[in-house]
Amino acid sequence: MSEQLLDSSPTGTRPKTAVWLDNAFDLAVRQLNDRLARLVPRLGQLVHVSIEVPCIDTLGWLTDNPHSNQSYWQNRDSQFALAGLDQALVFEAEQLADVDRVMTHIETALAQSVGTGTGSGPVFLGGLSFDNQMTGHWQAFKAVSFRAPLCFLQQQNGQHELGFNLYSTTLAGWQQQSTTLKRLLAKLCFDAQPRARQKNRIRQRQDSFDPDGWRTSVAQTLKAIEQGQLKKAVLARRVDLTLAHTPNMPELLTRWRSKNPASFSFLLSQSGWQFLGCSPERLFVRHQQRLDTEAIAGTLPRGQNRDEDFFYGQQLLTDPKLRLEHRLVGDFIGQQLRPHCADIDTQGKTHILKLSAIQHLCQPIQASLKRGVGNHTLLQALHPTPAVCGYPRQAAHNLINELEPVGRGWYSGAVGVVSDAGAEFAVAIRSALSHNNQLFCYSGVGIVEGSVAEQEWQELESKLHSLLELIEQ
Repeated sequence: MSEQLLDSSPTGTRPKTAVWLDNAFDLAVRQLNDRLARLVPRLGQLVHVSIEVPCIDTLGWLTDNPHSNQSYWQNRDSQFALAGLDQALVFEAEQLADVDRVMTHIETALAQSVGTGTGSGPVFLGGLSFDNQMTGHWQAFKAVSFRAPLCFLQQQNGQHELGFNLYSTTLAGWQQQSTTLKRLLAKLCFDAQPRARQKNRIRQRQDSFDPDGWRTSVAQTLKAIEQGQLKKAVLARRVDLTLAHTPNMPELLTRWRSKNPASFSFLLSQSGWQFLGCSPERLFVRHQQRLDTEAIAGTLPRGQNRDEDFFYGQQLLTDPKLRLEHRLVGDFIGQQLRPHCADIDTQGKTHILKLSAIQHLCQPIQASLKRGVGNHTLLQALHPTPAVCGYPRQAAHNLINELEPVGRGWYSGAVGVVSDAGAEFAVAIRSALSHNNQLFCYSGVGIVEGSVAEQEWQELESKLHSLLELIEQ
């Protein structure tokens, strides 16, 4: 972009940059409409069409195009982002055990896809829940769900594409989806100008645990650990908020990510419910047969100044309780991956991952996968990790079901993207479920030998802090 476009404009006129972006966006929409009109139906194949566009903020684009079925994913290093409206093709399952079937359908659809564009092809966005108990507020969601958006804006390594996907097995279905897409393109817009934000406020708050109930649950967990039933269990709490008005979720996620830039961000809509989050934790990223994952556990707050922050960091590295909590995660990942890897490196140096309000211990793990090991094998092996469930996994899960008063749904599940080139998933923590003016916020802490209920309660508050302060800003 030339520097002339960045010059200021006279008062009352739009900046030249904004006008140029608006015109480029409108041109891309017209080109997509033209391609749609000339498209020959390809029944039973996922058709992918995209056009390169200038740099457009993906979350800003979602904000400008409200839709009952929005989806969004951005990875931690901001090298890939996908924003979607509606859905062209969906694969779902009621049970987590069927993730292999869903992944097989996705891989087949990707292999048989056709289309044009400068990108690498279609991308499926979605994920899976913590367990199969999709009740209460989570009834609109399936345990496993992935979609190829009908209309999308994608950013990869600084290159942006606007495009669409189409899929149907019948001519009538193809025509119906094409009509839906045409109507969507007719309303599509993007405003490069800064967006005004309406302030919100919290009218009511209700916690799923009160302090007494929390102390009782932590005591029961510590007793189970003492009796040798398990070594760690992660207990979660839900905080229900009633807001003054319905928040704009893409806009809220934009500000949430700005506070925690070294995080994955995601948004998935289903029947008027929206699940969103800003998670620091990677489950795995796979490029062909190369795998990268990490062990994240152990939490302390950020300091009020540099010296206090350094002190907390050193405490993370030396405190026996925090080191135990972290080691259990690393050991589990190594044990689960070894049968599927030609080689694996679990000796990466542990470092401190610093976020806006808290900091964690983090250890990178790299591996080369054996031939034939796919995404479903990795998801079943790693999810849920001891960082969100506990260790041993089944014993911890049984205790969680006994002690937690509300279902987790997709909280502490996995959210990510799948393409021909590979897949990347984040652990769905630091997340919330939204419906109208209600926001259901989740946070969890690992309980191990030496845990103190009051300290763990404060950690729960710290993990919610960055979201709660954003709502009323």
